[in-house]
Order: sequence, then structure tokens, then C-alpha cells
Amino acid sequence: MISPQLPQAENVSDYLDDLLITAKIKAAVVRDLHLKSHEMQIATFQGKVQLSGFVSSYSHIDQTVSLARKVSGVRAVSSIMQLKQPASATAHRAGRANGPS
Repeated sequence: MISPQLPQAENVSDYLDDLLITAKIKAAVVRDLHLKSHEMQIATFQGKVQLSGFVSSYSHIDQTVSLARKVSGVRAVSSIMQLKQPASATAHRAGRANGPS
């Protein structure tokens, strides 16, 4: 059985601190009725939080960043979250990619 290995620069205490930070941010996102937690991923390493995923609006990005910054132990927050494309734009692009029928 392969066990997960900690990054070399991180000890067990730091790893557990990062897990706790991630869990607190996820809990805050779930509690916010305007955010959809399934749209985003949250990762923490040495107190630095990275947010990613595809969300419905810029306000969801701003709100998630704000929630993350309020969590104790967070040293920095970076976001690579992007807006979802509207379904009509996605379908239009897919149709053009396939060429005319």
C-alpha cells in the first residue's frame, strides 16, 4: 500500500495546520448561501491558500477570497478562479468547431 508523503519542506504540524485552514475555508464557503462549493477547489501549503475552479460571477470570486483571508493562519491567498462561459457561448463555439453541416 502506498501512503501519501508530505512535501519535504513541510513537517507534520505544518501539514495539519494547512489541513485545518483548508477545512475552515471550505466550511465558510458551504455556509455562504450564494457560493457553490462544488465549483471551486481550495489548496493550502505553508499557510498560503490557492483557490481555483470555474464560478458563476466575479462576486463569487471576491467573496471566496474574502472568506479565505479571514481564516486564522492564512498567510496569503491567490486565486486562479475563472468565470464559467454561458451555455449559449459554449454551444455556439462547439458548433463552429465542428464546422458547417
